[in-house]
Amino acid sequence: FWDDYLVLKDGRYVSLNDSICENSGPNTNPATTVSFIRLLYPSLIEISELLGQDEDRRGMWRDIAARMSPFTYIPASSLPFLKNAPAELVKDKFVIRDCEANGAEFPRSAYFTYKNRKITSSSAGMSCVQAIFPGWSFGIESDAKEREAALSTVTFAAQWYDFNNSCNFYADAAVAGYDPSEILSNLDALIDVYEKSDFTITTPGGATEDVAIIPCALQNMFLQSHQRLIHLFPNWPADQDAAFGDLPACGGFLVGSRKSHGKIDYVKVTSVRGGTCRLANPWPGSKVKMTGSGPREISGPELEIPMKAGETLVLTPAS
Repeated sequence: FWDDYLVLKDGRYVSLNDSICENSGPNTNPATTVSFIRLLYPSLIEISELLGQDEDRRGMWRDIAARMSPFTYIPASSLPFLKNAPAELVKDKFVIRDCEANGAEFPRSAYFTYKNRKITSSSAGMSCVQAIFPGWSFGIESDAKEREAALSTVTFAAQWYDFNNSCNFYADAAVAGYDPSEILSNLDALIDVYEKSDFTITTPGGATEDVAIIPCALQNMFLQSHQRLIHLFPNWPADQDAAFGDLPACGGFLVGSRKSHGKIDYVKVTSVRGGTCRLANPWPGSKVKMTGSGPREISGPELEIPMKAGETLVLTPAS
């Protein structure tokens, strides 16, 4: 569908007559479409190569991946709901626009009301925020301007208690680098106010999707792997101990780790299918001891570890 629907215009692929959310069209280049296309095509190429299928289509797929339209960014000061905000609040801040043209600029915001912890209105659900998660177009390895725009987008959307968008918003905040203590505080409040007796969370616009709120948030606070490297505790309070086990990481790995007194104690990695594990060194500047198929030491800011299917390694600081 997308091979045929995207239009090559002025050297870039454009999605015309599209919709950022329900009944919002005809929009041009919704942020959701841009992010999902950027996620889909590189994955499609990799899957095709692994399966040895559709070699004749990879050229087209590579071209789309390379020339897909960029995101549209606009100054936060241009958003109507921020027009009376203090100048220092919005100075030099940019947000991801819902779409490039012919549509809304930004989702309905609860920035000035969310601290009352009441669900009083609903966003449209799909919006530019989802370019962060589950679109995975932003993260720790993004350049500084992209990362700042993602953080500002989360900050000003403030969909902590939303009819439609709580299911992904907490994960958005974790990926964007929002204050982790406030993420947990809002998560606690959401549980206190909206958790049912069967431990599911109900918001008026959500059903089974709300089952994802807590695991998606915690997963992305403990572990992020959607860019090039696996990052441990990328957005967790420095003064809070935590541990997790066998969380899935991109590339077919299961990862466990523990952080205590502000330091990571160990990393345990199991390769499900074999391949190279690329890990941001949890102990920058230190050598790393690996135990599993024989002890050895490695070093560097980025650790590249060839692993066999079913192999498990435990990493600790060599010192």
